[in-house]
Amino acid sequence: MDYIFLKLKNLVEQEKIKPVIDRIYPLNKMAKTHTYVELGHKIGV
Repeated sequence: MDYIFLKLKNLVEQEKIKPVIDRIYPLNKMAKTHTYVELGHKIGV
């Protein structure tokens, strides 16, 4: 499992992939966050 995270970290550092954060929710809005993702409004896979 650590290998996967290290590989991902390396890809980000090498700028081969770019993380996209399209929304930020506070922890007390976690249910709203899940709804946003489940309805397909998020960006990315």
